[in-house]
Amino acid sequence: MKKTTLSILINFLIYLTYYCVIFFRLWGESGGDLGIMLFSLIGLIAQLLIVAPIISFLLEREKFLKTYLFGTAGVFSGALAGFLILQIGYQVLNNQFLERNPYANSNYASSDSTEYVKHDIDSNVKDFSNVNERKIRRVSLNDLGLKVIPIEIANIDNLEDLSLSVNPEIDLQISFSMIENPSALKHLSLVNSNLYSLPKELLLFTNLERLYIGGNPNLDPKETIELLQELVNLKELWIQGNEWESLPKSIGNFKSLNLLYAKRNNFSELPETINNLDSLKKIFIYDNPVAKNYMEFIDTTKVKVFADR
Repeated sequence: MKKTTLSILINFLIYLTYYCVIFFRLWGESGGDLGIMLFSLIGLIAQLLIVAPIISFLLEREKFLKTYLFGTAGVFSGALAGFLILQIGYQVLNNQFLERNPYANSNYASSDSTEYVKHDIDSNVKDFSNVNERKIRRVSLNDLGLKVIPIEIANIDNLEDLSLSVNPEIDLQISFSMIENPSALKHLSLVNSNLYSLPKELLLFTNLERLYIGGNPNLDPKETIELLQELVNLKELWIQGNEWESLPKSIGNFKSLNLLYAKRNNFSELPETINNLDSLKKIFIYDNPVAKNYMEFIDTTKVKVFADR
């Protein structure tokens, strides 16, 4: 009986460890619920058909069947415990996960809808020959020293996600005007691009849902927010590290906004119009003076506030 108990314990620990590996493997990387379920299913099958029988046979050959059945119970109990840890972990760490990797969204991209543009750093040669216009959905052109967006990229009809971060010399007015199907774009990143203003051509992206403009301290907050309020489908606005002294009252006009990521600014207060954002669910304001007394400005019954790291 001691060996049977040992079999249960070993199988339980193996599967519990397997789940922990899944969780921390996905931590900080793109992935979604489907990926987790597939990994879990593969692990469960392998544990039941390969690992558990071997452990049971080695521990107690004469009572192999009985030991295997009890070992299987260990597999399922380990799977259940691991699944609960996974779910609790996601609830507790969801917002840190989002912060660490804003692209971590199961609907964001998948292996059959994503291609990457090649860039040879050593020779500074940009190769866009791999672009498949019918398949590509996401393009990352970060830190390539671009002046304008390559025509091969602009001509992609189904481009949903475009990252132009760390291209301080790029002409956004021309680049945005070049994009063949601007209504397809849903996610745009312009982080750390030394921006002084956003061009009105940004409003061509009528279905834009997520915009990253953090790390651009030269942007004028009033001018920027008043322009962006015209993007009626915008759900996430990331303005971290802009060193803004205040958040304009016009922020209250964003009717679809459900996430505002505003860490590392200099807000000492928030406009009362922040409570006009009926769709707002989360606001990140740590590394701001207002983080100490945010309850004076935000209705926390409707919005989850993240004021601490």
